[in-house]
Amino acid sequence: MVYRSLSAYMELIMPNEYELPSYRELAKEVRSLKLEIAELMKIAIASSDSVMSLSKASDYLGVSMNRMYKLNSEKAIPYSKPGGKTAFYRKSDLDRWASKNRVSSQEELQRGRDAA
Repeated sequence: MVYRSLSAYMELIMPNEYELPSYRELAKEVRSLKLEIAELMKIAIASSDSVMSLSKASDYLGVSMNRMYKLNSEKAIPYSKPGGKTAFYRKSDLDRWASKNRVSSQEELQRGRDAA
């Protein structure tokens, strides 16, 4: 939930200038803001060709850390090890890898049959 102005936010947490919000209301608002920040960070990562750590890359792909280690050991996914120890992943490489072996939908298959 993004607020258009400070006054809209203030009206939410302090509807009456004499009435202070309760601890529960503030805690709920803080939790909501934390979730919003996490979502915005995901969007920021997804919109740039950034370099990610193994944990960020596993979150981005939606796979476990163990799966990432296995993909590394099989050399199935591109990564860099600039210091020889820690693996880093470029977002564009992860996108390319995740897009491999695309399966066509029934609609796409039908359109292909109709065109032939």
